[in-house]
Amino acid sequence: MIDWSLDRARQLDTLLLRAPRRLQYAIVALTFVGMILTSLPHVPRVYVDYADVPLLAQVAQPDTYGSDTIGAMYVAKVALNDVADLYAREHVEQTALERATWSKEASAPYPPATLLGFAALYAAGEWTGVGYYGAVLVLAGVFLAMSAWYFLDSRWYLFPALYANFAYFGERFT
Repeated sequence: MIDWSLDRARQLDTLLLRAPRRLQYAIVALTFVGMILTSLPHVPRVYVDYADVPLLAQVAQPDTYGSDTIGAMYVAKVALNDVADLYAREHVEQTALERATWSKEASAPYPPATLLGFAALYAAGEWTGVGYYGAVLVLAGVFLAMSAWYFLDSRWYLFPALYANFAYFGERFT
């Protein structure tokens, strides 16, 4: 049995903080590689099709976006069309996919600030050419990069510990 006394925890912390900086960077980089590999099967074919990419052609992909993304994109279009129609949703028709996924009323039933955030992401994605989905991925990437920077400046080993089980995060953001 491992004795996880406070003394042992401090010793382990000291040992890990003394690891060579190159090793710290390598482990954080390997964590990023693992996160990317975990995320690849969740990227919808409608956004990026791996069929013509030799190393990725065998990766199974969903055909379209997840239901939450579909609902958020619809509500974002509603907000950008007429913010006063944000909850009535009478002025923007749903596509066949949106209709099959959510009713107008059930699409993204969130507070106004969240819905306006979706609209801002949608507009930024359209303006930059990466789309709503790409804007979400960029934000996730920025968050992860800032997280890595913070942990490398403090307790570097918490980054791989936190993201060792990236499956949930990878599924939700990709």
